Amino acid sequence: MSKPFLIIQLRPEDATADNELDAIKHYGALEDSEIIRLRAEQASLKDIELSGYAGIIVGGSPFDISTPADQKSATQLEIEAGFSDLFDTVIAQDFPFLGCCSGNGLLGNYLGASISQKYAEAVGGATVALSEEGKRDPLLKGFPDTFRVLLGHK
Repeated sequence: MSKPFLIIQLRPEDATADNELDAIKHYGALEDSEIIRLRAEQASLKDIELSGYAGIIVGGSPFDISTPADQKSATQLEIEAGFSDLFDTVIAQDFPFLGCCSGNGLLGNYLGASISQKYAEAVGGATVALSEEGKRDPLLKGFPDTFRVLLGHK
């Protein structure tokens, strides 16, 4: 790979951020030499030069984009403003971007999608049964035909 992926994380807890990074590397089949990690709660999103990266991957966070602005922390407001500026460039350049959880919500909000808690659900368990197509999906290789998952989201 000639350029690394920029992985932007928003999780302030080191252990959680490390676990998320490990998952992104594992499922993205990425080596340490193929990524640059940026912790958005610790470093600015300003002056990111997209030409230095193959793409951007953004993980989850404890923040909720649908929280009223007057209830957001200064850190959340700063991160959201940084992403708004970053998206100006990402969209203008049609730059590869994968938003997972908060990354998806931030992009959706930037693009004008309605982000709310209307369909929020409590955390709970569910059984997933793979379809025939799912059983052939390389992302699910090694998974059993049925398995339990933890789901729910704000």
